[in-house]
Amino acid sequence: MIPRLRPMRLYLPAAAILLTSYLSAAPVINEVQSTNTSLPDQYGQLLDWVEIHNPTAAPIDLSGYHLSDSSSNRTKFTFPSGTTLGAGQFLIVWCGQTSEFPATGPYPANQLRATNFAISAGGEPIVLAGPGGSTLIDEYPALPIGTSGSPAVGRSLGRGTGPNAGVLYFYNIPTRGAGNITAGSEAVPLDPPTVSLDGGIYATGQTVSLSTTVTGGTIRYSLDGSEPTESSPVYSAPLPLGTGGNNATSYSWIPTNPGGDAGFPLYDNWQAPQGPVARIHVLRARVFKSGGAASRPVTKSYIIDPAGTDRYAFPVVSIASDPANLFSDRTGIYVHGNNTYSTDWPNTPGAVPAGLWANYFQTGSDWERTSHLEFFERDGTRLLEGTIGLRINGNTTRGRPRKALRIYNRNPAGPTTWTDTALFPERETRSWSTFLLRAAGNDWNQSLFRDALVSAIAAPTGIDRQAARPVVLFLNGEYWGLHNLRERIDENWIFHRYGLTEDQFTMLEVTSGGPNFLNPTSDFSWPVYDSGVPALLDDYKDILVRAGNNEFAGAGGYAALDARIDVANFIDYSALTIWSGNTDWPGNNMLLWRSATTTGSHPRLDGRWRYVLKDNDFALGLNLPYVPGHDYNVTAMAQHNTLAYATSETGTTWANNEIGTRLLRRAMGNSEFRNKFINRFADLLNTTLSAAATTAELDEHIAAYQPGIAEHSARWPTPLNWTNEVERVRGYVQARPAALRGHIAGKFGLVGTAQLGVALTNTNHGVLSVNTLRLEPSTHGIGTNAANWAGTYFRGVPVTLRAEAKPGYRFVAWSNSVAPAGGGVVASDAATNYTSWTNGANRGTGFGPWSLNTSTTDSRRAGTFLDTGRGGWGLYANNEQLSWVYRSLSNALQVGQTFTARAKHGSVDWPGEVGFELANSNGGILFKFSLPSGSLTYEINGEPTEIPATTSPLDLEVTLVTSNSYSARITPVGGTTYTNSGTLLAESDRAVRRFIAYNYSAGSGGAADVFVTSMQVTAPASGAATNYALFSTSATITPTLSNAANFIATFAVEPATTLSIVPSAVGAAGTPLGTVQVRAVNSIGDADGNYQGLVILTVTGPGGFSQVLQGNAVNGVAEFAGLNLPRSGSYQFNAVSGSLAAAPTVSLAANDAAVFLPTNNAVWHVGGNWDTGTVPNGTRAVVTIPANPAADRNVTNNAPTTVASINFDQGNSAFRNRINGTTGQSLTLQSAEGPSVITVTGTGVGHANIEVAGGAILSNTLVLDVRNTGATNAEYGALRLQGIWSGEGDIIKRGAGMAGITGAGKTFAGQVVVEQGVLTFSEPALTGNSMTNYTVQPGGQLRLSSAGNPRNYLFKGPLNLAGSGRSGVPDSENLGVLGALRLETGSTGTTALLTNNLHLTASADIHVPSGNAIRLDGPLTTSTNTNVLAKSGGGTLVLSGHASAFTGGLAVSRGVLRFDAAMLTNTVRALVLTNETVLTGTGRWGGSLVARDGSALAFFPGLSPGDVAPLQAGSFAAIGTVTIAVTPGEGAVTGAYPLLAVDGTAAGLDNLSLALASTNFPAGSLSFSNGTLYAVLSATVNPATAWLAQYGLPTDGSGNGAADADPDGDGLDNLFERALFLNPLVAESRGWPVTIGSEVETFVVTYRVARDQNDLTVSAESSPVLGTDAVWTALASEISDDTHADYVIYRAVLPQAGTSGFVRIKVTVRAGE
Repeated sequence: MIPRLRPMRLYLPAAAILLTSYLSAAPVINEVQSTNTSLPDQYGQLLDWVEIHNPTAAPIDLSGYHLSDSSSNRTKFTFPSGTTLGAGQFLIVWCGQTSEFPATGPYPANQLRATNFAISAGGEPIVLAGPGGSTLIDEYPALPIGTSGSPAVGRSLGRGTGPNAGVLYFYNIPTRGAGNITAGSEAVPLDPPTVSLDGGIYATGQTVSLSTTVTGGTIRYSLDGSEPTESSPVYSAPLPLGTGGNNATSYSWIPTNPGGDAGFPLYDNWQAPQGPVARIHVLRARVFKSGGAASRPVTKSYIIDPAGTDRYAFPVVSIASDPANLFSDRTGIYVHGNNTYSTDWPNTPGAVPAGLWANYFQTGSDWERTSHLEFFERDGTRLLEGTIGLRINGNTTRGRPRKALRIYNRNPAGPTTWTDTALFPERETRSWSTFLLRAAGNDWNQSLFRDALVSAIAAPTGIDRQAARPVVLFLNGEYWGLHNLRERIDENWIFHRYGLTEDQFTMLEVTSGGPNFLNPTSDFSWPVYDSGVPALLDDYKDILVRAGNNEFAGAGGYAALDARIDVANFIDYSALTIWSGNTDWPGNNMLLWRSATTTGSHPRLDGRWRYVLKDNDFALGLNLPYVPGHDYNVTAMAQHNTLAYATSETGTTWANNEIGTRLLRRAMGNSEFRNKFINRFADLLNTTLSAAATTAELDEHIAAYQPGIAEHSARWPTPLNWTNEVERVRGYVQARPAALRGHIAGKFGLVGTAQLGVALTNTNHGVLSVNTLRLEPSTHGIGTNAANWAGTYFRGVPVTLRAEAKPGYRFVAWSNSVAPAGGGVVASDAATNYTSWTNGANRGTGFGPWSLNTSTTDSRRAGTFLDTGRGGWGLYANNEQLSWVYRSLSNALQVGQTFTARAKHGSVDWPGEVGFELANSNGGILFKFSLPSGSLTYEINGEPTEIPATTSPLDLEVTLVTSNSYSARITPVGGTTYTNSGTLLAESDRAVRRFIAYNYSAGSGGAADVFVTSMQVTAPASGAATNYALFSTSATITPTLSNAANFIATFAVEPATTLSIVPSAVGAAGTPLGTVQVRAVNSIGDADGNYQGLVILTVTGPGGFSQVLQGNAVNGVAEFAGLNLPRSGSYQFNAVSGSLAAAPTVSLAANDAAVFLPTNNAVWHVGGNWDTGTVPNGTRAVVTIPANPAADRNVTNNAPTTVASINFDQGNSAFRNRINGTTGQSLTLQSAEGPSVITVTGTGVGHANIEVAGGAILSNTLVLDVRNTGATNAEYGALRLQGIWSGEGDIIKRGAGMAGITGAGKTFAGQVVVEQGVLTFSEPALTGNSMTNYTVQPGGQLRLSSAGNPRNYLFKGPLNLAGSGRSGVPDSENLGVLGALRLETGSTGTTALLTNNLHLTASADIHVPSGNAIRLDGPLTTSTNTNVLAKSGGGTLVLSGHASAFTGGLAVSRGVLRFDAAMLTNTVRALVLTNETVLTGTGRWGGSLVARDGSALAFFPGLSPGDVAPLQAGSFAAIGTVTIAVTPGEGAVTGAYPLLAVDGTAAGLDNLSLALASTNFPAGSLSFSNGTLYAVLSATVNPATAWLAQYGLPTDGSGNGAADADPDGDGLDNLFERALFLNPLVAESRGWPVTIGSEVETFVVTYRVARDQNDLTVSAESSPVLGTDAVWTALASEISDDTHADYVIYRAVLPQAGTSGFVRIKVTVRAGE
């Protein structure tokens, strides 16, 4: 008889790998084998395999599902159409490359072949995904299954069974095609190795040691960026790291696009580096152990160079990623790859280019690669590090050799790991979840910073934009060149900048559909949803529709538009982009956002649309031929009329079609908008966008990038000539303002520009504004010219001038300049007076005849002509020939007279030059205005100027200031006026008598001609002085300019009306008081500097003290010094002077100050113990207890004592200072003036303590000013208030340090205010006190410090919270920063109960550490529904049913939020769950419930389905993968259990993943109907029950249905009949299931095992004897025959070859079955 063994109960190992079931009613990965040594396929091939199991009671269609060995590339293998897995069945997928399948014949049913991946024995994830790869069905983590030569060879990795189905085990005996019934060892993760040296920048070589605490663990490492595997080198000795890095890799020589001339849209071909590439060390290490899982990798980067931190003038970013992630043809995101794409573009119409669909053009999470990033600041500080998700960023620029990278924070601890991180010093934002490493987009091989420069230039406007800074990137230890670190404008950016969650804003982008290479027939731009609230997309579409109907053009149109969009922002955005010349806009790259509501503290949260400046790499003269408006000549490109382009109704490019330009174009139809647009643009051109300001910003960028250009250019190698590229940008920004002024004048039909001067007599008196410019030094572009400023504005457009008086002054009037009488035209001539132009011609007045000259008689090379249509008198010259003309002035130019000429020229070829000169009668040059070939700016007298070259007409005005000096004004028609002054060139005769124009070899054709249109000489008015006349007494005026004008604002001083006494600081009695001032002040308290009068100061005080002092006010101030206050007490100061009102009485208190002297324990009431020799005792007593350097010290209060204030100066001492006392002797804190103060200063770890046996009494407000943040006690910090405390005084906590109120005996009854730092309460300290109110202000923290469970904190009044926690200390401060309310006991297991009202006066944070809980059993209220309660920390926050009055929002950043019948029905805000947070319990949330990626909702339903969902919400949205965790009660039945009821919409339901924790219900699913989310539980059929039912036996286990019953009498009971696939009703119906044979001196046992009896384990054992002495040994078994549908045949070899013995078959019922 084969013995029968009863089952043993199994328990889940605590450290086992737990698997999550992502979807109910879904297949699972059951078992995986990589190093197959014993289970060949039917062709004898030992291949890797994955076993898929259907654990449900119904078939599953696997058509289109995917299997992969990559978490980021889930779609490597696709299950063929028609693949169905029956209920309870198994399917085998053989895995390997094609070459690993020498036999390619068909497989039997339930076996498939995957030829595009094998399974790494060293460990990699195994992923089962739904169709398309977006839905994760099941996943095994990366665990080392086994490698060649290790004991693990031949083992498998698989699920447990029964209650352990969620646990992974290693199986030494795989069970392919069946349940995992053999014994296994749990796959336990290992702790990562420890690295002795942190990553960083070092000047000398370093040695790095690795260690592990894992017994039997082996450390393997890599230096090439790859993740270590079991084949990686074994660490055996410290690693020496020298200068440079690993030279074994050559990633830099891998082509990153196809190379060659790829054509549109790629253009740029990859080129190999021009020489060695700099390298750093990237060390990655993991721990491996035979039979166990590998640890996670640890990554450290070491930049080792003799120059140390001076090696790079930039931050350094190091990214390590497995090389296959970046460079594999199939999975590498940085290369073209060999995936199948179209290759016949552009020869076949409608085809797409192969390059566009290469690997690097793929998007989404499937093409994100897990990597590691370290960021080192310029000084070597590691700013951040951690696991990242790495993607390629951009559009067509992905095809460039160097690519933009998008970084996602994927740290296991969550995105909150990157906080307090100043990635961009200019930003206040310190938390980051994503950012970009941009490759400069289309500017990748030119300046490298066009978009970043535009963003920086725009910064003074305050427009939303992407911050930028250059960094050096290393990929896997190899230098990858300069990149632009950029913000990514997304929902995280909105949250960090404006505090809005996704239900509180909408972001849109206007994009173009063509015409482009994908669809040449399309031509549209339209706003598309980006993030936030989708419904608000229709709001912006409505604006476009209304604009199309001209609804914003008429009266009221401006206000209507401004109510919908921020018009000021729209104008700035449009002006900046038009100035930049970005022609990939406005029908593309337009990003905008708005808040969803019209409430919020930030002025931009008003519900209006605002635009974000981004993607301006087409700007600033980008030298690419496909850029609209492109010209190789940057001066010509700077003339591009982007204003006309951006307002065209019939644009022909992808970016300026009708919809793209509609809003700006139609808004121009409103006169108010038009005038504001013109004036704001003029303001910007005078300041932020002036040639001077933009050139200065350009120079800063050049200086920032220049140190890295040589190395960068050698690496890629491009740009070929960076200096030329940035000089092209310089030419653009210098020429652009003049061009734009012409474009604006032309667009709106204006007659040109005029100079506007604005001045005030003294900047201390007031501030002036011109339109949007406040004329202050702090205003960008104003600088030191605030008192006398000039700008260029458009004639005919009213400008707004405002005068604002500063305190103490008043505005008087505006005056403007009046032209003086007299003067006029002295000489004049114009080309329009002529019909021909020859030598001696003269049709003007005041000039002599023309003289026309050439250097050659060849008229093809040089000559003159008349063409009034093109410009007037013309000159041409080429081939290094010269034509020049001149004429004399009838009278020499006089001082004060002005010579004016209008002229123009075309292009100037090398080596040509064009120019205009003033000379003496002999032709000696006195003034020269010229443009040499190749120059971007004009020269005056041979010196370069900032005046940009232009082909537009120029007005040249030269005024003779003195007999040898001039003042010149050069104005491109309609553009900016440039001024220049200096001395005439050195000639003995400096009388100006001749005008000369010349053309030296400017070039062939009409485009190189020079013209003079007209000329004149004007005389100044008689008197020559400019007069000013009263213009207006109104502070705001709107003059319209017709010519140049100057305005002056005048102010007057407000006279004094009263006196004010400014006392000195309070001193000690008997010491001289500092200077006391009496000031004659006006109505706002400023001194009247004109006041001169006698001031009488009277001082009275205690003991009849009286003193009268006299002094004269000088500049409104009288000073009195040397006053001695003889005794402690209050003194009154009074002052009078003439008719001024008397000063309000000022009181000063002289205090008694004393310092405690003994360094050992001593008593208070001994005079010799104080430096004053007397005992301090009274309401003016201020005592100091200095630091004690040797030991703890007690100052014993041995008699009743009163003090005003106590100062503990702890210095750097580690020892305690304590004031204690004898029984019955009290210490009263009472101040005669103001509150009492206990101050703790110093930096030492020692704390101060007050524990008076006779009790401490608060007779007035007590300020706890704790400035010492060095004290390390976690309960009370630097100040501990112990013992008995009573009184009516309030307590105010100030200073960044921590104070603690601990122990019983606290009966005080005032209020508590925490202004800064931490105030802790132990639970006993709140017992018996009567404090009525507790308030925590921003920067403060109230802390609960008692451990134990539960702890009931009996706050007697409301707890008012505001802010996110403690300020004034680093975020890394070990005693805690987060939380306006914080539980911090130093241990776990504590629940703090609060029954009082918790009230939010502003948004506030509650911090609960892991393993602890805070339960709010009192009312939860808020002052406004805009306040958000944020929960941080890994612990649990419980909201009870008393929280129903709350109307604010909730945000859970970590840990658990539990509702305990909390019916928060009144809130309209969102409850937001972020990564690694859980919502559970019962209750209702009236607003929207938003569950973000990685969050979970946990439910514990009852024993039967009910009608009421435990959680309800106003609406629900799942963003990313959200887990629905369900734990049915013991004894629960099948059915649909309601989980979450939603009143409104439910979005993202496809993102929900069911995690079902139940031994009775391993199968389940989620469903949503009628506004409710259900968990549908279906029980698994018990195999024993099903088997008994099959044969008609009692299924309840009675009678013939019992496990040990033998209905057919064949000696085998039901348990064995079922296990060995026998019929229990027919003796040996299917043949004897066990046989024994011999093979080569061994015995071979074969036995049959029934399929689908997963509750049973069948094994073979042997023993040399029977009976009580038998020792049974398990035999190694393997599958012998797996071809039968209902059973499997196993074989086992007996170890006792050639001997006798016994064999038994053991059947075990698994635990829980």
